[in-house]
Parts: sequence; C-alpha cells; structure tokens
Amino acid sequence: MKTVFTAFGFLIFAILMLPALIKPPADALAADKARVEALANALGAALIEYHGEYDEFPDGEHGEILKKLNGKNKKEIVFFEAPPDALSDDGELLDPWGTPFRIEYDQAQQRPRIHSAGPNRVFEGHSAMHHMFSDDYRNWH
Repeated sequence: MKTVFTAFGFLIFAILMLPALIKPPADALAADKARVEALANALGAALIEYHGEYDEFPDGEHGEILKKLNGKNKKEIVFFEAPPDALSDDGELLDPWGTPFRIEYDQAQQRPRIHSAGPNRVFEGHSAMHHMFSDDYRNWH
C-alpha cells in the first residue's frame, strides 16, 4: 500500500511540476524579450542609417540585407554587426527562439519594420485582434 501512495505522490508532484518544465521561468522569458527588443532596435537603427547614407533600404533576401549592413556595400560601411550566436547558417538574424526576424519596409514613411514571431515561433498577423493576443514583437522605427 505504501508503494501505491508513493507512486501516487510522485504522479501528483509530476503533474504540478509539468507547467514549470514546459514554460520557461518568467525571468528567462523577460531576458529573451529584452534581447529581441535590443536586436530589433539595433537592426532598425542600422537600416535607417543605411537609408540615410544611400537614400534607399538594402534589398534582397534577409541574409543579403545583413551582409550589406555588415560592410558588403558600395562604401564598405559597417552599419550592423550581429552577434555570431544570433545568425542562422543562411546569415539570417535569429530571435532567441531560433526564428529569423522579418524585415519589411514602409516605403511611404521610409522606415523599417522588424518582427519577431515570439516564443511560440508563429507570426500571427497584423489585425487588431492579433495584436491583442499575440506574443509577437514588432518594432516600427
């Protein structure tokens, strides 16, 4: 009978601990969000500087854009250096959850838009409803 109670006690303990094992601690999540914000702000600022220098945003795929910001441009100016641990094999800037940031341009207002899919790794759209419930991070420079 004691074995049954021990097994039952372990099962209850495991059930209670499951959320902690699945969901990262709040301070780790806060640190990841701070890193996303810092990377997005630095990337957005670099894109604005590039635009100021060349009167256009760098074009191409994500990895090509980062190369241009890292000195592979006409004047070999380094606008942005990504931390090596934040780059994919394709040269894309990754958020802390391993998803490449999205880089878009608002040509009318001449500003970049940087998106992270957030912890769930899913880009959840632009509607007001998505903004209310989404864990995405959006940076409008």
